[in-house]
Amino acid sequence: MTEKPEITLLLICFKRIKATAQGLLRKVVTPPRVASPRSWTERMTLIGLFACFGIVIIHPFDADVVRALSRSPDPPIVLLRAITDVGLSTWYLITAFIVMMVASLMNWRALKPNHRALLALSYSQAAFAFTAIAATGLLADLAKILVGRARPKFLDLYGPDYFRPLHVGYDFASFPSGHSTTLGAIAAILSLWFPRARFAITGLALVFALSRSAADSHYPSDVFAGFVVGFLLTILLARLLARRGAGFRFSGNALMPALRFKRTSSLHRCPARSQFSS
Repeated sequence: MTEKPEITLLLICFKRIKATAQGLLRKVVTPPRVASPRSWTERMTLIGLFACFGIVIIHPFDADVVRALSRSPDPPIVLLRAITDVGLSTWYLITAFIVMMVASLMNWRALKPNHRALLALSYSQAAFAFTAIAATGLLADLAKILVGRARPKFLDLYGPDYFRPLHVGYDFASFPSGHSTTLGAIAAILSLWFPRARFAITGLALVFALSRSAADSHYPSDVFAGFVVGFLLTILLARLLARRGAGFRFSGNALMPALRFKRTSSLHRCPARSQFSS
């Protein structure tokens, strides 16, 4: 009895998705390379300490900044309020998932080596972006529940320092900002992809993150904390992958690893072997 064409097509798609995911997972679960740099560095510890110090410095101004931004009629601030959902993780997770699925469904064996390497790069980086955004978002959500800081909408009622730890719900989920955590992760991802523009990317992402205070949804200290957490943990994930040669490679003593694919300045001179090859 022959199978229906629709069933056959579904089986082919499933096998390709499975094979592509297994190829990447094999790289991820391999032991770190001998003598590879550490995943967590002293510089990352300094960034974390700087973030804690920054929160302490920013915190006394939380109430004044939120009042000023949320009530400002200035066009730039009004624009920030309008685009505040640019930090919503759903947009980026869906995009990354679509890229992963499209890459998985391609017939890799029929492609030329350079095209196959480029496809592997697209798949591995989409998987990296999806994991970074999802993982940092989940950690931010957990921190929100543990901290239980009241939102700025309760500023006049409770003040900026009212907490209900272990409270589940929107009203007491101000610290850290989830949107800012996502934007921190996005800033790190784009900085890894486009290292020459990393300062501009990070600065622009911080401005977008500040829109959460303009929208009266988070205090500036919530925004700063979320952004640093998203950025730092995404770099940590990239370094963990670089230790295994999965998607990234270390470039000297640089904090940010480089894309493993981009060994030359031109994609047309890329390595012929697959991104997932050993």
